Amino acid sequence: MDGIEQIKFDFSGDGGLENLKVLEDILHSGHWSDKPLNYEDERTILLMQLLQNGGIAVYKRGYEQKEVTSEIRRRAEEINIYMKKRYVSGTLLDIAGIFLVHEYDKSKTEFNSLFFPELKAFVRCGGLPAYKLIGLLEQDGCEAVFLFPDTSSDDL
Repeated sequence: MDGIEQIKFDFSGDGGLENLKVLEDILHSGHWSDKPLNYEDERTILLMQLLQNGGIAVYKRGYEQKEVTSEIRRRAEEINIYMKKRYVSGTLLDIAGIFLVHEYDKSKTEFNSLFFPELKAFVRCGGLPAYKLIGLLEQDGCEAVFLFPDTSSDDL
């Protein structure tokens, strides 16, 4: 797939610490906590096992920002309310533009994430602890979680 890179995780051996850093960077993009991974938590351990064994695949993909139209701005302001952010950031504008043609379920906003039934995915702006990521994946109908780095550290 062009422009998409799968991130492989191997927590053993020489690359183990480097892989933990990558995982922490993904889950901790908002920098709202000193400890994104609790290595004693069952869900953190489960997440690491699923990542290492290929039960969960992680992909990194860049995207080009769209021109911010009035429709994208309106959608970002609406998303802002459901994701419980303090203001409309550039990341929320990106999410609004990328997912503009997809409807989300306003009643399914677990952990300040939005569920898009058509995509069978939650979308979240900012990091989250491993137990919350697993919690999203355990929701009925969820097959994926899209995490966008929050550049503003404004998660409530």
